[in-house]
Amino acid sequence: MLSNIATRGGFGLAAVTLAVCLQPHAASASTLTPLYSFCAADNCSDGNEPVNGAVRDAAGNIYTSTLIDGVSNGGDVIELKRSHNKYKYQFMYRFCSQANCLDGETPVGDLIVDVNGNVYGATQYGGKHGGGAIFKLTPNAKQTKWKLSLLYNFCLKANCTDGAYPLAGLTYQGAASGLPYDGTSPMFGTASAAGGANGGVAFMLTPTRKNAKEKVIYNFCSQASCADGTSPQGALIADAAGNLYGTTHGGGSTNSGTAFELSPAAGSSYAQSVLYSFCQQANCADGTQPHDPLVMDSNGNLFGTTEQGGSNNHGVVFKIQPNGARSTQTVLYTFCPTGTCSDGYDPLGGLSIDANGDLLGTTHWGGILFGTIFKIHDTGESVLYEFCQQSNCADGAGPFSGVVLDGSGNMYGTTITGGAGDGGGTIWEFKP
Repeated sequence: MLSNIATRGGFGLAAVTLAVCLQPHAASASTLTPLYSFCAADNCSDGNEPVNGAVRDAAGNIYTSTLIDGVSNGGDVIELKRSHNKYKYQFMYRFCSQANCLDGETPVGDLIVDVNGNVYGATQYGGKHGGGAIFKLTPNAKQTKWKLSLLYNFCLKANCTDGAYPLAGLTYQGAASGLPYDGTSPMFGTASAAGGANGGVAFMLTPTRKNAKEKVIYNFCSQASCADGTSPQGALIADAAGNLYGTTHGGGSTNSGTAFELSPAAGSSYAQSVLYSFCQQANCADGTQPHDPLVMDSNGNLFGTTEQGGSNNHGVVFKIQPNGARSTQTVLYTFCPTGTCSDGYDPLGGLSIDANGDLLGTTHWGGILFGTIFKIHDTGESVLYEFCQQSNCADGAGPFSGVVLDGSGNMYGTTITGGAGDGGGTIWEFKP
């Protein structure tokens, strides 16, 4: 069971050179299976650069989205349909198919699958007003074709007070415990820009018969010097009481980002509390500028990563015990403490918690060179897999997202490059 782990390192902010990270390194004994390699079709029409995570439904089907494709360059949503432990690629929707990208452009964040098989997500750009959109994909009876509906188009209101440019997916109450979305309850998310104070917003989206109603529940940068945070970039999480937690990339007391809580208040309003402002320690040893979603354990503790900060400025894993203004933050692990970066560095995705209470995630770089799957446990950090072990990085390289677990402890995720196609990234399965 994970407890407080002393941070390794303390070697300053020395730069890590490519030559150091290319030192010979022993291959991991574990194996990883690429389930699909992107850019395998002509002109990469099957998608390219899956920067977002892999999401599994109850039947084991996997959904993700790609940043671009070889046709409209607006990004794709795809499914790997499972049948007898084999997976078949299925195209779902190609964004920017309409003039001026009125249907949305560049899908961001993890997707949501509801009990009826509908898929929900966000696009950073496009939509009717150019500020991004929230979409729903509805399958036909055979689940061979999907219909796109835009539930909400950002920048609908004057001066974009409803927010603009979401950079993360949606959540709902019950998601953290693994419950599927019911299709009718409110969903929650963030938009990274605009809003009433031009610092981005947190919003609630309530489905209606035809689309959805958006309500801004908090405007970031509402306080002087953006002490409440600005530019939320990660997805929110919700606890059983309906409190929401997330991070901002900027703002806070040191202008280096925050972890925050949004608590239901009178009526349908929410009260915001800054749980922690990053970069309070010398050389930002406590991390700086988080942009990934948090995860919560059964005791209500929050865990997350920062891409930068730490003893070598290559990111940290942290723990927050939420208690309003009296919340405490602990660095559990600092990446690349010795300069070799064999443990990985720059964690760009969020964390997951396994059945033992250990933390699992990925780093974009390090290991052999092109990223790792790691575990944080009582005695420190263990590298479970190092990407680009296979010739031409056929096993994938450079994960941008975290891992998702199935009921057996197997892990699934994506890499932004590598694979057996034309280097367009992979969806992978890892069995520890």
